[in-house]
Amino acid sequence: MFVVPHRDVSSFLAYRAWWMADPKAPWIPAGLSDPTGQAGDFMGQTIEFATRWDAHDNISLEAGWTALIKGDFAKNAPGAPTDHSNVNYFYVQSELRF
Repeated sequence: MFVVPHRDVSSFLAYRAWWMADPKAPWIPAGLSDPTGQAGDFMGQTIEFATRWDAHDNISLEAGWTALIKGDFAKNAPGAPTDHSNVNYFYVQSELRF
């Protein structure tokens, strides 16, 4: 869902579910792999929210949050963290355009 409550402000909310095409393939960014395929193919779900403010013609500020709700592969692959808690990422960024 994408909303623009003001001409200088925009926000979005996104939900995604992630499956591996091949349960024996590695999940490279997480550094996980299960050559046996026993850990399953469901990596998890993400929920993301961000808001952007175009403060000036060449300056923007953005803040956001993403939550990873771990799936079977993220919990059970060999070498996966033993903490099965969900993971939250927060960020703030600025953009200066020339």
